[in-house]
Amino acid sequence: MNSKKIYTVFIISCVQEMRSTLRKMLAPGQYGPVEFYIQDIGEVANAYEKIIEYKENPNVEPIDIIILDLDRSDGAGLKLLRSLKKDSEIFHIPVIAITGDFSLIGATNEWGASGFIPKPLSAKQLLRELTQVVNLLSNPQERILQTAEEALLLQDFSKALETVENLECQLETKKEQLNSKGLTIKGKALLGLNRHKEAQEILSEARNDAMALYLPALKAYIQTVELSGIKKEEELELLETLDRFNPQHTGRKIKLGEKLFAAGKKEEAVKHLREAQKLRPSNEQMEKIGQVLIENDQFDEFKKSRQNLPNILSFSQAEKIIRIAINFRLNGEYQKALECYNYVLRYYPHNARVLYSKGGIYILQKKFREACKYFQMALDAEPEFKKASEAIEKYCPDQKT
Repeated sequence: MNSKKIYTVFIISCVQEMRSTLRKMLAPGQYGPVEFYIQDIGEVANAYEKIIEYKENPNVEPIDIIILDLDRSDGAGLKLLRSLKKDSEIFHIPVIAITGDFSLIGATNEWGASGFIPKPLSAKQLLRELTQVVNLLSNPQERILQTAEEALLLQDFSKALETVENLECQLETKKEQLNSKGLTIKGKALLGLNRHKEAQEILSEARNDAMALYLPALKAYIQTVELSGIKKEEELELLETLDRFNPQHTGRKIKLGEKLFAAGKKEEAVKHLREAQKLRPSNEQMEKIGQVLIENDQFDEFKKSRQNLPNILSFSQAEKIIRIAINFRLNGEYQKALECYNYVLRYYPHNARVLYSKGGIYILQKKFREACKYFQMALDAEPEFKKASEAIEKYCPDQKT
């Protein structure tokens, strides 16, 4: 009696050598109690039609797995993956993508590939990916969750929610519960249906599941916090957890720095923003880093953050630096105040207010010659500037110290 489980596998590749290699790797006896019935298609361009034709044939076994070679210069492989995952009758079939182009990894994940194998192809990697897919196919709960997950991909949130809730009912009869993956899919479906409060409760449960912190649940949970505006105090904790999972995420580090400043944790905030600058951020991200720093009175860090940026200082940033300079002056830190004014003057050399304020610092330092020089520059920049005129009359009527 043959107790082996047989899975129907479609191999899709324009390269005959690739199809032959895969056939050899999938030959009987290679995978213990599992065997594969192989169908191959040599043209990616018409593979979709052939899959539909095969699927509609009542006399053949259903397709269990598709192995898809993506490497075509015209992008036909990726287009086929998209078509398969957009088809409501086919999208549940697991697809293992093969490519030598690592830039396609993100796209294969985005469009719902169940596995990825880099070229050159190895039997070990194929075994690993097939084992995961076979385990998925042999686990009813995982198969249902995959269907729900693919409904999410198609943005059919109602179908995804209905699928997960039906699974919940089946599990309840066995006194079992959804795992973190199931809870996360349910939460994301609720999120897509704008049921934010319910989504947050479900995703909070997924986040605290006994399987340990589940990254997709954390990400989705943060989204509900941002949308619903409740439990904001938990967002910092979650961002810190996500940062521990992936410390190379520039945007998240910037956001974490911003939240740490808001929580009064300045040293930690500066640390994360420094780390963000080492991750090759875009100019836009560097501008954001600078904005966060200057809004939190971190003038020295702000200057460092702008070293590799275009020579531009926004008016709002200049105003903030002027306010920082005033605070330095009030605290008797005259040299730091001068540094702030000098920095603004690099970008706005004829700003009468800043020139006058710099002169005022020199008065406090009893450097009257320098003070008079800047009072006069302020008056030249703005002849009607009454304060500059009064300062010259008071401190240097004859332009003498």
